[in-house]
Amino acid sequence: MTVTRFFKNPVYTENFPDPTVAIQINREGDLEFHAFSTQRRNGESGYIFIPHIISTDLIHWQKAGSALDDKAIPDMIVQDTPKFWAPEVLQLAEHHWLLYFNAKLRARKGPQICVAKSPDLGTPFEVVKAPLDDIGQMNSYPFADIDPCPFRSADGNLYITYGGGTECPVMIAQLRNDGLARIPSSQRPLLYPNPAIEAKQWYEASRIVEFEGQPVLITSGPDARTFYQVRLGVLNEQGRFSQERVIYQGNDTWDRVGQPVFINLGEDENDEKNWWALVHGVERKHAYKEGEIYRQLLLEKVHWKLEEGRWVLTIGEGRPNLAMQEAPRWDPVRVASRISAGND
Repeated sequence: MTVTRFFKNPVYTENFPDPTVAIQINREGDLEFHAFSTQRRNGESGYIFIPHIISTDLIHWQKAGSALDDKAIPDMIVQDTPKFWAPEVLQLAEHHWLLYFNAKLRARKGPQICVAKSPDLGTPFEVVKAPLDDIGQMNSYPFADIDPCPFRSADGNLYITYGGGTECPVMIAQLRNDGLARIPSSQRPLLYPNPAIEAKQWYEASRIVEFEGQPVLITSGPDARTFYQVRLGVLNEQGRFSQERVIYQGNDTWDRVGQPVFINLGEDENDEKNWWALVHGVERKHAYKEGEIYRQLLLEKVHWKLEEGRWVLTIGEGRPNLAMQEAPRWDPVRVASRISAGND
């Protein structure tokens, strides 16, 4: 296998919005990075519902078709134009993967959380719950269930974050052990839109990232001036998150950067934390293509540091890196052991 020593953004030049990434060991014993995204057009009338691409180095990517078994699609969609977006992948056990995503379903208001399962990231996922449950229908907010992001916390339990909008808070709930329903009594708000800021502010793709047992909340969205940004939130004394700072935003070349997904590669050869982020962005000179906003993939190094006893992260230098960068490197044995232990 050829080792890539350097790279330059973007690392994937096709439309790939709202990315998520999962790591799997292939039959040859090598690491594979599987990325999934919101639907995109496939010709004049077709769609790839949950596009799937694969890489062995986070830089060179190959198309792998749709992640969803298409047999379930016709019975789910609300109209002729399908709407499937914001996928996230969770591994429950060996040969047991769940794919969470949003879809507009018949006889349901607003986007719904759906779940599909597969024994392997390379095998199409079969829809098993559409919707996940009825909790979203009990909320009055139109985007109460948007952008689901499941994760396994340091306490061993499964949780899911969701929600966001001009009035809708970011929510969290504990999932059942099988990942196929939320526990209603566990639902609570994590972050409310700031009433002091114009209503143009909202939160998208909210995800909790844990480091050394400490959670931070990452959100994407525009500010009052409609500048799209990635923000970092830290826990306050009330157990909610406050938006403390902007950690990534556009520049003269790239706009609408956001929806980062984080890849933990353990420690590098110098025993430094080896984290990376894939972020979608719109190149200003190629903002639209095939009637869609065209979001490409950027790869950035993630830096963790202690500030006043709290861990915070930054993405790259805070804006898209246009220069040649050193490519990610990792110890495959260490990463494989993390995957086997369920710590990915």
